[in-house]
Amino acid sequence: MRILKISLLGMPYSGKKTAYFKLVELGILENLPSNPPLRFLDSQFYFQPARLSDFLMHKTEKWKTFYDHVFLFSWYSGPSFSATLLEELLLRDCQGILFFAHAAPGFLSANQKAWKRLEQHFPRFHSCPLSRFPLVICYNQIDEVGKKLPSTEDIDSEMYVPTEKGALRRANRLEEKFLRGLNEKLNPQGFPYVFTSAKTGYQINKAFFLLLDQIQRFLRLS
Repeated sequence: MRILKISLLGMPYSGKKTAYFKLVELGILENLPSNPPLRFLDSQFYFQPARLSDFLMHKTEKWKTFYDHVFLFSWYSGPSFSATLLEELLLRDCQGILFFAHAAPGFLSANQKAWKRLEQHFPRFHSCPLSRFPLVICYNQIDEVGKKLPSTEDIDSEMYVPTEKGALRRANRLEEKFLRGLNEKLNPQGFPYVFTSAKTGYQINKAFFLLLDQIQRFLRLS
């Protein structure tokens, strides 16, 4: 049985833990027994084993290659003065990264700091460049973006965003401009990205399947 370690990285309180348990709630993952979360200085960190659900495996031929794989999801939560040491631990031996950025206004600097930390530590544990590694950026908590931008009735946008209750609404052009601009600032390298809301489950499955697709491709080429 092969173990694939997926690390959920990004700024603290960006929704990593919520995203994992939403994948379980959606029936995509099945939890396996795990130890209680560990504490290191100011933060808790988690190593949660899971497997793809039987429902998903019977429904989707594409992921049959992962049938006998155990996924070890790892992440930390907390204010994390110890974030540097924790990220070194989580990056070691991982085969894929879901990077969580807080999408709401006011968090750009914290997102950039978390991304810079990833860029600095990644080469210590992986021989391939980060640009070729399986990684998907989740711009999470997009259901909160509209609350922190000036209100407008201009909804001439092709983008949809979830409400707090999970229903979809058309984003206004100000929201779309902000989110597209956030990606341009944080992701000039052009990594795959998804606008998500772990709280409502919006597109969390899409981000995970996109990462699985990248891992499959990476394993074939390596």
